[in-house]
Amino acid sequence: MPSLSPPGKVYGILYIHRQKTETKEAAHVAIPIGDGIKNIIDRSRDSLLSDYVVHRLPAQSRRQLSKEVKHVTQLTPNYISRSFSKVRDEVGCCDHLEPK
Repeated sequence: MPSLSPPGKVYGILYIHRQKTETKEAAHVAIPIGDGIKNIIDRSRDSLLSDYVVHRLPAQSRRQLSKEVKHVTQLTPNYISRSFSKVRDEVGCCDHLEPK
């Protein structure tokens, strides 16, 4: 059940820990889950049970988890960056920019 706050409904809090700046206080971010974020989370639901909003089942079953993750459906820290770069290059949206 959502709580009411001055900006509107709050369904919970999304906590993010940014590893790049983990020693800084700014590395810990708490984002209230309003209607917009809740809709995104609801649309991300699939038949795979996972603790993570952004998740995937590895193509190959592994006997051991990577040292970078705690759960089989968790993405490694660089997976999203690599996937984004691959799609960016495939669609050519940045071809007009200098590499640097």
